[in-house]
Amino acid sequence: MLEKVLEQLLLRFLAPYVDGISRERLRLGVLAGSLELKDLRVKRDALALLGYTTLRVKDGYLGSLRLKVPWKHLYSGKLSV
Repeated sequence: MLEKVLEQLLLRFLAPYVDGISRERLRLGVLAGSLELKDLRVKRDALALLGYTTLRVKDGYLGSLRLKVPWKHLYSGKLSV
């Protein structure tokens, strides 16, 4: 259940920039507070969405994206990407 919620959140915030977010590519360590996405493709207009309108991505790839979330100290800890 938590995997589905996280997948939806990641889709909401990362989908405009990358293709390939799915539960199969999501490795989740809930207790450890770690999350990893593998083999994502950067979309051609990702830089334009960030304000770089004169640049286009010809071919972009993320081997892995790791997030560390301090679940026990969510409001006082720091999030690492």
